[in-house]
Amino acid sequence: METTALHRPGAAPLSLHLKEDTRATHERLDIAIMAARPFDSIQNYGHFLRMQFVLHRDVAALYEH
Repeated sequence: METTALHRPGAAPLSLHLKEDTRATHERLDIAIMAARPFDSIQNYGHFLRMQFVLHRDVAALYEH
């Protein structure tokens, strides 16, 4: 079996690599979400909750196994 940086003893965990590799994407997503001002009104918050519901519903199958 080949030893990689992700499998070497003492190497940073995969979760840390994923967090670092997706940091810019998550920052852009956060900026886009906050630009919609989801907490400024009940209507905006309802839209935010619906978006969250649809997102989690659509990815739920990825976490079943």
